[in-house]
Amino acid sequence: AELAKLLTAEEARSLTLSEVFGPFAGLDPLQVSEFTAPLWDAACSDYDQRMRPIEERLSQKLREHFGARLLPSLAAAVKKHGDERAAAMAQPHQVMREVARYAELLRRPTMARALAGERKQLGDSLERFLANIKTECDRRTNA
Repeated sequence: AELAKLLTAEEARSLTLSEVFGPFAGLDPLQVSEFTAPLWDAACSDYDQRMRPIEERLSQKLREHFGARLLPSLAAAVKKHGDERAAAMAQPHQVMREVARYAELLRRPTMARALAGERKQLGDSLERFLANIKTECDRRTNA
């Protein structure tokens, strides 16, 4: 489902998305045993190989999405925390909800490596946001 949201129909065709699960045809995942494990392992390896170009394209699209929209919105919200005008910007919880939409993709090793910089920026921004909240709470309790 996440793939369909990110790829256009043309991209899905050119990346042969419809064939990605082909290695599992004829295998019953509930019947994997020590005797069928080599077939299952081979199918998983073939699947990973077929996913590589798809994941490369998806990581490129997510990098663009994060870099052009999510991270700048989050940085602006963190910078303007406490400012009434900040309500118009994306709030950290909104950004996290958007990132959570792609959680399964982001767990894939290729995607995780490709988006390591964006993940670090996201984490840094969230840490700054939490530090700002703590400072604001401390200021209000001591006032």
